[in-house]
Amino acid sequence: MTGQQIIDNARTDMAIDPGKEIWTDAQLLRYLNEGASFLYAKASWKYEFKDGTVPLLVLNQANYALPADFRRLLWIKVIDNTMPVTANSSVIPMVTNNLSDFQQTRDMDATGIGPSFAYIEDSELYIWPLPNATAVATYSLKFKYVKYPSEVTGVDTPIFPAEWHFILGNYIRYRAFASKPGGSNKAYAQDALNEWELWSKKAIADMLHIQDERLTYIMPILPSNNPK
Repeated sequence: MTGQQIIDNARTDMAIDPGKEIWTDAQLLRYLNEGASFLYAKASWKYEFKDGTVPLLVLNQANYALPADFRRLLWIKVIDNTMPVTANSSVIPMVTNNLSDFQQTRDMDATGIGPSFAYIEDSELYIWPLPNATAVATYSLKFKYVKYPSEVTGVDTPIFPAEWHFILGNYIRYRAFASKPGGSNKAYAQDALNEWELWSKKAIADMLHIQDERLTYIMPILPSNNPK
């Protein structure tokens, strides 16, 4: 369903504002996006995935800019540009926890032929060791990430599975009744909230199950101790 269809269905379910005199479409669309943002924060859906690259490494430089819509890294590979495409990439382990331990147990100014580890800090991508002249001449980086989803407009379709679009109507009804001009309708708001909580949990569980099946290539957590 489009955003407008979800809003129209919510209006039909509320059954008290067919003339749009209490809530404008813009208000209900804002509520829709609140609910969608909650779902996006709990689970990542495949349509949020994008590819990114660092086409050129810089001599002795560890940090590289990430895309403006970057939310979370899924994996990163080092590309050997001197090799055939079919055999020119390898996954770099991600430091996803104990970053301070990683930094304290390594010479962070060390240089090397190719990146061995990667991590995110201060909204930038970092690699270690620092690329030397050979690395700069040989390698680039490719990564897949979860992007921040765009807000849903009246003509857009939410990016998660269509069978779960209806639950956004529950959230719209909850927010609308809870903030109704002239006084909230607590009973109707609570009923809508109960439905939202019930079905959103099921939707998140479903999305996480599918995500687990499709994202088996996500980086494992790196131990904090030095690799042998």
